[in-house]
Amino acid sequence: MAASNRRFGGAREQPAGLVIVKRIDTYPYCRGALFENWVISELCKARANHGLPSNLFFWRDQSGHEVDVLLETAAGLIPIEIKSGQTLNSDFFKGLEHWFKLARPKQPRAWLVYGGKDEHLRDAVRILSWRNLQALTAAE
Repeated sequence: MAASNRRFGGAREQPAGLVIVKRIDTYPYCRGALFENWVISELCKARANHGLPSNLFFWRDQSGHEVDVLLETAAGLIPIEIKSGQTLNSDFFKGLEHWFKLARPKQPRAWLVYGGKDEHLRDAVRILSWRNLQALTAAE
């Protein structure tokens, strides 16, 4: 029987990559969680490979405001927001804006990693494509 016609669990067997892509497209909430976890694991891996400490934290307040990652540096905490969307949206910045109001850093700076291609600076937020994650390693 040809590989493409084999059945597994009542469904046609497909290469693993295609099944994952289909599931992510079918369940958008899953895509965001997987993307966020992937970015964080890549950041942890890069820091370990460069001999840097894994000084990464998560923040959320009682009202549900959150920042996906806080990177502790000698200059202070740098918030990092992670969004799987490919098109920038003003909602992507809400957690960072709330963090800036509470933390009141002397020199505010933050990162937004997203699923798109474009990179630029918006106020104190460096918008970074997922394709350029190595730039986060040099964030200190």
